[in-house]
Amino acid sequence: MPCKHKAFSKQRWSLTQKAEMDFLTKHKCLKHITALREQARTRYLPFIEPYSNTLTEDAAVLDLACGAVCLANEIPAGRKVFVDPLLDFFRRELPGSLPDLPEDQVLASEAERLRLNDSSFDLVLCLRGVSHVCNPEMVLHEVERVLHQEGVFIMSVVVWPVFMSRLYYRLSPLIPKGLLGNRLYCYSPRGIRNTLSRHFEIVSETTLPVESWFSPARESFFVCRPLST
Repeated sequence: MPCKHKAFSKQRWSLTQKAEMDFLTKHKCLKHITALREQARTRYLPFIEPYSNTLTEDAAVLDLACGAVCLANEIPAGRKVFVDPLLDFFRRELPGSLPDLPEDQVLASEAERLRLNDSSFDLVLCLRGVSHVCNPEMVLHEVERVLHQEGVFIMSVVVWPVFMSRLYYRLSPLIPKGLLGNRLYCYSPRGIRNTLSRHFEIVSETTLPVESWFSPARESFFVCRPLST
């Protein structure tokens, strides 16, 4: 499957994860996490509810790259599974940062290789996660695999003007690892549409402002369905 940008190395991804853990450990960001959770409720739930409200009690919901927000916990119906490589870290180093989640519904693993059955989820969420994984194409392929043929995939990603995205990919190999932060991929609106379209039918796209009013970035919020077979 073609990929416009070469995937970052596992080593580079591991460094971004370490930078995130070091930051959270140093600042003990429980208030920050609580604020992020409330912001996510306000920002995303109105767009998610038209789909989550149709779920039955036996439905299954997957929250990929959920961080400590675990927004799927706000969906009343269905069994939820939460996946993020830092979930064990949150529980160990920041007690109280996670909602009260059943042990068997929490997977502290990478999103590229999910230990989950094919066609087993009715709704998959991945909010602001795809820019931070090691290999987005592999993650989307896994979502394809675990999403039911009648299911819905909801994803958001921060996007940048084309020239900034191209500049980032040209310069990123030269950027000192410590300055890269926890972002690996810098998508333009067209770039993420092209990437998504290789895996899904895009049902709708909504543009949301980012938190900094002066930033050239925007957030694209997508609702997708599996491609017709």
